[in-house]
Amino acid sequence: MPGHGIRRTAVVATLSILTGLAVWAVASGTLVSEVQLPHPHAVWQEAVAKAESGLLWESIRISLWRVGWGWAIGVVAGIATGLLLGELRGVDAVVGPIFEFLKGVAPISLVPIMILWFGIGELPKLLIIAYITWVVVTVSTMTGVREVPKVRLRAARCLGLSQLQVFYRIILPSTASYVLLGMRNGIGFAYIALVSAEFIAVDKGIGFLIMDSRLNLQTPLMVVGIISLGLLGSGSQLLYDAITLQTPWLSRFRRQ
Repeated sequence: MPGHGIRRTAVVATLSILTGLAVWAVASGTLVSEVQLPHPHAVWQEAVAKAESGLLWESIRISLWRVGWGWAIGVVAGIATGLLLGELRGVDAVVGPIFEFLKGVAPISLVPIMILWFGIGELPKLLIIAYITWVVVTVSTMTGVREVPKVRLRAARCLGLSQLQVFYRIILPSTASYVLLGMRNGIGFAYIALVSAEFIAVDKGIGFLIMDSRLNLQTPLMVVGIISLGLLGSGSQLLYDAITLQTPWLSRFRRQ
């Protein structure tokens, strides 16, 4: 029964979290110094203090704004690039090698040149997040286009469909599940790029919170930032799953 499966998953997840917290609590101060690994209670107190001061919520708000816009820009660019590289082999022959090179460029390595090109405003931060999202969505979309069953394409041409009609009626629907998967994966990578993006002259944001606490040896605050980043990433993916499942025309394209 579906309900039983959900309850079992919830129980297993809860036990897993509690076990992890117990191991963490025992290790802190015994196996590892509390300076290096603060006790869960100390981390909780730090989180409450920063939440009450408003610093934590403001950092979360700003980071979500950066991730949201960067992810959206990357998704639009990635879908367009993936469709071009997957459908137009001539474009792939020219652009493909360049794209293969860009896939190996880590977001953090772009920080100096982004500052040089665009200064220290919000634009370079958004572009760094958009870059990694663009790579992920492009690969997924391109794979989807190339995995369209040949029998569907031959059947469409036998029925007299034009190239444009084949694209809209066959290729796009067949690729949609890959695009949705790439968009979901792009969320996780966007949060990975967020820390790199927030190297650029910021005084707010989860990435800044982590780096600033490291410089000031505020280990509990550093852990608060790391946990917040993980919760935001997983929460965003769960929200994405909920939206795509509850939207009829999207749910039928989800890959199980």
